[in-house]
Amino acid sequence: MKIKMYYLDEMAHTPFTEDDGYLYLKQNNIEKTNNESEANLYVTRYFPINKKTDLLLWRIKHKYIPILVWTDEPRWSISTQTFFPKKFYIPEIHIMNTYSQDIYISPFSRFSWAITQKLDYVDEQFWFQRKKLISSLCSYRQNTELIINNVNIDLIDKRQQISIIGYNKNIVDICGLNWPTNIKTVIQDRFSNDWHKSKLEFIKDYKFNIAIENTEYGYYISEKIWDPISVRSLPIYNGNNYIYKIFPHESFIDIKDFSNIDSMFNYIINMSAKEYCQRLNKCIEVYNNAFNNIDFKKERLAPIHKIIEKIRAINYQQ
Repeated sequence: MKIKMYYLDEMAHTPFTEDDGYLYLKQNNIEKTNNESEANLYVTRYFPINKKTDLLLWRIKHKYIPILVWTDEPRWSISTQTFFPKKFYIPEIHIMNTYSQDIYISPFSRFSWAITQKLDYVDEQFWFQRKKLISSLCSYRQNTELIINNVNIDLIDKRQQISIIGYNKNIVDICGLNWPTNIKTVIQDRFSNDWHKSKLEFIKDYKFNIAIENTEYGYYISEKIWDPISVRSLPIYNGNNYIYKIFPHESFIDIKDFSNIDSMFNYIINMSAKEYCQRLNKCIEVYNNAFNNIDFKKERLAPIHKIIEKIRAINYQQ
């Protein structure tokens, strides 16, 4: 029996629209329909309706077809509850997100696309060829606190504060939108048709890159650490401690190793060319080992298997 999904949003950058992912879903008799009346399941990256009155109106329009909320963006679905039973004003809602532990099955489940080629190692001459010191590419946001299980897992505010401190020391160039008017940002069209290419073009001229995750949770290790390595810029990183299952200590610059931001920047400023190359080459070695030895397709299929299991379980219950 075919299971037909109706997308409540475009589901961009998810297995539901990515070529390999959607093909695998179709091979398992799960496919998209543009005809809402024949859908067995609604799919969305978020379910923003909260008030009961709005939910009731939504249910009247869309009936009691179950909803699957699937997103790998930690801020788009912050529920730690994976199932909401059907009530008179809502259908049943199933959640697959960062906190349900079936999205990031390994550090390569979603972001292995950022590892694209084998890299050459660097020597001390490389240190002198790179004239610019530290890049930071991010837009400025306010009110970034994100409380999960009574813990603030937000790292965006930390990234912004570190960038500002480095900017005030004249050692960090910032590229991004909406920064306070006293911050002069580097002109760079990050939001071009190929934002990722624009990002790499910007950071490739710098010795270091502030590569702090948006949040600190579970296996959530995004492209932020892989991107600077791919252009041989040493990451200044902050994320979850699982990172050391992949990287050795004294490879990237770990913000957690320092008592305060000033001491971290002083350490970076006084780093020798020898230590820089040793650290960067350790990062390159990890990157190359992943590129040469990890089956990225298998890694990307792992969360898709979870999607199929979930959808079949939902359909079985109907």
